Amino acid sequence: MTQISAIKVSIILPTYNRSKILPQAIESCLRQTHSDFELIVIDDGSSDDTEAVIKRYASVDPRIRCIRNPHNLGLSRALNVGLAHATGAYITFLDDDGEYLPERLEIRLSMIEHLSPKPVLSYSNIWDEAVGAGMVYPPVKEDKFVTLHDVLAGAYHFTGQMTWLAERSFFLRYNFDENLDVLQDIDLLLRAIAHGEYIFYFNRPLGIHHAMKGMSSISRDNILKRERFIEKHMPLIRMYREYLSRFYYCLGKDSIALKDIPNARKFFIKAYFFNAVRLDYLVRALSSF
Repeated sequence: MTQISAIKVSIILPTYNRSKILPQAIESCLRQTHSDFELIVIDDGSSDDTEAVIKRYASVDPRIRCIRNPHNLGLSRALNVGLAHATGAYITFLDDDGEYLPERLEIRLSMIEHLSPKPVLSYSNIWDEAVGAGMVYPPVKEDKFVTLHDVLAGAYHFTGQMTWLAERSFFLRYNFDENLDVLQDIDLLLRAIAHGEYIFYFNRPLGIHHAMKGMSSISRDNILKRERFIEKHMPLIRMYREYLSRFYYCLGKDSIALKDIPNARKFFIKAYFFNAVRLDYLVRALSSF
């Protein structure tokens, strides 16, 4: 077995107009107890001084590489750009509003290298620091190889790609759907698990996500992409009616927030269709008339 210390890891960090918080993410990589890594920072066409921030770090540490997209390509394309440049035996990701705990790479490598059968990808839970709410500890789950039922029944929902560690060969078979830009992480893992890939859930949060004040993902484009995601996977997940019901209910609530009543009505009706015991979903649908 290869010595853990000799395994090179590629960390892909996409960013866009976040120069003020980006140093926190970069410095959390530099504090890693596992030192054999490359940090590929994808500047996705930022208009602030993001490129200068990255180059300042890259000038003093050769493990850091700056790749600048000529214009904003969106998250999925930026992630795929990073994958195309990665050279490590393993690949992981970091959000620009996140950070790793110092032992993150070392612990995750040791875990995945000693499992049998060896998973091609592992994911984990994560600390969330919400604005004004402090740190939120994620629920404790048993370590296990996950099935589609584990995920869609709600017990082992997929967390974002920031918690992933995967063999580079995995990403030669799969990449991010560039038509999504939302739920692109769940989309990729659903495709992989449907093809029988070994995916392991590791119950130890080794990263922190810092929720940014004033940031909102609700938009008509966001709702359209989430609807596209669920339609894409409908043949696979049609039997998981509670999952579908919750999904459409959330789309309905977000449509209400945007004052898009016709779409809200459509989504509430679908939410009730997939879970007819939820009379509150029916009430929301009827009230939209």
